[in-house]
Amino acid sequence: MEKYEIRFKKNNLDKILKNLFLNKDKEQFCIVLAKKDVINQFVIFKEIEVFYPKESDVLSSSLTHISIKKEFIYRILLEFNQRVDIDTLIEIHTHPFLQLNDKVNFSSTDNEDEINFNDYLKSNYSNLNYASVVLSDNSYEARIYLENEIGKIKIKELDVNKEILNKKYLDIYERNIDYMGLNNLKKIFSTEKISIVGVGGLGSIVAEHLVNMGFNNLVLIDNDVVEYSNLNRLVGAKYKDAQEKKLKVEVVKKHLLEINPFLNIKSISSEVKSDEALNELVESSKVFLTTDNHSSRALVNDFCLKYFIPFISIGVNISVINNAISDISGEIIKIFPGDKFCLRCLQRIRQINVDYENIENEKIKEKILKRGYLKEHKEPAVKTLNTILASLGVDSYVNEFTNYNRESSILVYENNKIPIIYEDNISIKNKNKNCYVCNL
Repeated sequence: MEKYEIRFKKNNLDKILKNLFLNKDKEQFCIVLAKKDVINQFVIFKEIEVFYPKESDVLSSSLTHISIKKEFIYRILLEFNQRVDIDTLIEIHTHPFLQLNDKVNFSSTDNEDEINFNDYLKSNYSNLNYASVVLSDNSYEARIYLENEIGKIKIKELDVNKEILNKKYLDIYERNIDYMGLNNLKKIFSTEKISIVGVGGLGSIVAEHLVNMGFNNLVLIDNDVVEYSNLNRLVGAKYKDAQEKKLKVEVVKKHLLEINPFLNIKSISSEVKSDEALNELVESSKVFLTTDNHSSRALVNDFCLKYFIPFISIGVNISVINNAISDISGEIIKIFPGDKFCLRCLQRIRQINVDYENIENEKIKEKILKRGYLKEHKEPAVKTLNTILASLGVDSYVNEFTNYNRESSILVYENNKIPIIYEDNISIKNKNKNCYVCNL
């Protein structure tokens, strides 16, 4: 069964809600033009542009109705005819007359108007998808007009889990409340799903920090097993785990459940490109990208940008030249839907590395190394550096709920002579302006 969902660019849904509820004495209206994308059973409509009618576009309005002039709708349909980046029209209107606890529903007038409009669109714009949303102060209802039926459609940011915090949960996180506030703790608890791609020495610490901060719904994605060389930094791993070559995701999952047995954790011991992993990613409210290879980072970068999934990329680096440390550093990069930058245009992903890692023929890989196109070696890895970057990354995510600090897209940590943390705006300024991924 297909699942339908509307997704918005960074902060744009908040802007729409603010605009539509600025005047609560009258119904308000807007149209969202969107682009449809399909992956397996998920059908996602990504917001491209929002149009609000001017006063001159409104025939009449009151607390219980709004009537828009046909000329405004025609201008929108003309826009559709002239563009290739949109294929969906979504109507949004408010019901401001409802009481605080009343659940919003489409009225009989809404039903009649929309059915007539849908019939008109089918006759004249066969390639245009049509959906509608009605909003109140505390609820929404949304539907998509399909070929022979009307289906339900979700808005990810408004579809929050309403599960009540139980006492056992609050006992664990009592000391978090004064730091982030009870309401924020409730939001964090209700966050749908956080996926961590790469559950090694960095990702396992991220997972532990998320659990310690109160997040309870995690997906761990990694197909690797525990080795002896992982024991200096892999959270929860024991010597016996390396002996038995246990899966990293299972070892970390067991460790997290020992901290909080009430967690909802799913472990996926396959590559991130597997259908199982991608199905979890596409439903995630946030993805932490903590792998150390270019091919998986490229895949997650491109996938998250395509399906409007916000993600946080965390990387660490220890360089050694002539047996001496030349650099200790790391960075956190936060990317939201609609941001005009990504790991590719920031040159954090090298396509030659991606291609090399995807080659299955070992002889060809040997030739590439011999010719000096690439150097294959394992850099030093220590838990102290991983912990600092994981802490900064998770803290930046928590800040999306608390708004204690100013948001930063790229945060850099260096520990050369003296530890420093600074914001990197130069990378965004100097990005590749012709990126074929984030500029689409």
